[in-house]
This record gives sequence, C-alpha cells and structure tokens, in this order.
Amino acid sequence: MKYSISVIGKKEEILAFKGVGVDTFFVNTSLDVEGLLLKFRKDKTVTYAVIFLSEELFQGISKDVLDRVTEGALPAIIPLPGINGSTGFGDTRMREFVKRAVGSDIFAS
Repeated sequence: MKYSISVIGKKEEILAFKGVGVDTFFVNTSLDVEGLLLKFRKDKTVTYAVIFLSEELFQGISKDVLDRVTEGALPAIIPLPGINGSTGFGDTRMREFVKRAVGSDIFAS
C-alpha cells in the first residue's frame, strides 16, 4: 500500500505545500476539518500516513472525531504552526503523548 502526506488548513497558511507536491486541502473552520477527516476515514482509497493540520483548526476538532480518525496506527495528525507562529498547542500535545508513553513528564524543568 502506498501512503502519502497531506496538509489541511487555511489557504494562506498552506498554499506553499501545494507547490512541492503535497496533497493540500483548503478549509476555513474546524467543522470543515472534521468532515474531511471523517471522509478520509470512510474512503479506504485515501491512505495518508501523515496529516499536517494548522494548530488553530486542530484545537477546534472534537475529541470524539479525533479519536475515531486516529484509532489505528495511521494517520499521524501533526499540528502545524500558523503564519503568526506557534500557539504552543503542538508542544503541549507532544508533551502529553510523551508523558503517557514514558509515565512522567521528562520535559519538566
């Protein structure tokens, strides 16, 4: 099976990815993202190993939808900082994953 990469976000944030051949999906709201992710989940011909998603839109996705879409090993959904920089959401999310995997917050200072 051949896997690919996609980027989901507002046009002004992700247009450059289209130029390098990445599948890009322009959306404006988190509800649009949820619909797209559920469509990917349902369509067995869509095989994204990694989905980059703008942080701003990622934060608005319901936990239920996120859990359904990521219940298997793939796809990995990675927060992508917006044009105004990172909100810290991606760092917080990564810290939570590491804490769950390791059993303690190894990034604590």
